Amino acid sequence: MPDGYLFLSLSTGYKAKSMKKVLLFILLFTNTLSYAQAGDWLSKLSNDVPVYQLSVPGVHDACTGCGWVTPLSSSYSTTFNPPEAELKIYGDHFVRTQEYALSELWHKGIRAFDLRPAVVGKELRICHGPFRTAMTLRHALQLLTDSLTAHPGEMAFIVMQHEAQGDDLHQGGRWNKMVSKLLGSLYQKGILCEFFPYMKLGDARGKILLFCRDRYALQPFGAYIDHWYFDADIDNQKRAVIVGRSDSCRVLIQDYYDLTAPGALDTKVKALININRLRAEAQQQVWSINHTSGFALHDIFNGEPFCSSKGYRKNASVTNQAMIGYLRKSPTDIPTGFIMMDYAGTDQSQGYDVMGMSLIDEIIHHNDKYK
Repeated sequence: MPDGYLFLSLSTGYKAKSMKKVLLFILLFTNTLSYAQAGDWLSKLSNDVPVYQLSVPGVHDACTGCGWVTPLSSSYSTTFNPPEAELKIYGDHFVRTQEYALSELWHKGIRAFDLRPAVVGKELRICHGPFRTAMTLRHALQLLTDSLTAHPGEMAFIVMQHEAQGDDLHQGGRWNKMVSKLLGSLYQKGILCEFFPYMKLGDARGKILLFCRDRYALQPFGAYIDHWYFDADIDNQKRAVIVGRSDSCRVLIQDYYDLTAPGALDTKVKALININRLRAEAQQQVWSINHTSGFALHDIFNGEPFCSSKGYRKNASVTNQAMIGYLRKSPTDIPTGFIMMDYAGTDQSQGYDVMGMSLIDEIIHHNDKYK
């Protein structure tokens, strides 16, 4: 081989490697820039925007991407106690609804978080059914508080409920007192903001607005949501109410989640689109929480039919895509409210086109008119 050809080959190989490094740098830089833009999207909006007019990407069972801890809830079973490694496999197989941990979801633009704490020992641990995540409520609230400190122009929303299946046996009665104590301390520090139907973004920047589906005290540290329904009936979706310390208002709720029956996925798609139609037709201000989340397949766990993570992915591949299609065709002057999704921040998950990053982008885009 001539020396010149050898030099050319080596040079070409070197240039190819250098080009790969440049392309990799550009890709990483683009992703970082995208996350930075998503991470500060609320900061770009006017202070005068009423919060109910926002379009907010959110996540169902926000902490299932944080890993799992043992043991399985004793409230669920006192006889089924698989070893730690096996239980973590079960958690990922049956009840995982997110690829990413809480802090990563924040950086991908998520601002609404579904948190479900249960009483585990002396702490409130976030669970999905009887499976206990590696995240406590205190730690989750601290992570969000730290994110808001770093990004004071943003705000966060939490939809919380008591995940009784995750409680230690006979300890669920302690939930109200433990929640009241933790939330009360944050409220006194000004981290949790009060709810008002016509509250504006400028009134809540740097704070958390917390809705709870269970009443833990006479007065909420944020607001309660009463009359939460899980079916696809439009009349039921209209019955929910947000109750603050001094005022209340209507909220549309769509959380039809068991989609294993024939035709249920089609019904789900119609239900989640109906919320947007009801908002558009409303003659007054209205809040809404609209779940694309749900599971479309069962598996067997501990001898009984149980939801599966594959079923959550299958559902997301249909409902997230349906919502994207709707948003791309609809005027951006119609807000979506809170859209709670599975597999947020990624468009593919284990062979399913879950479209969780594309959906975030489309929801955020519907706020451009307020810049």
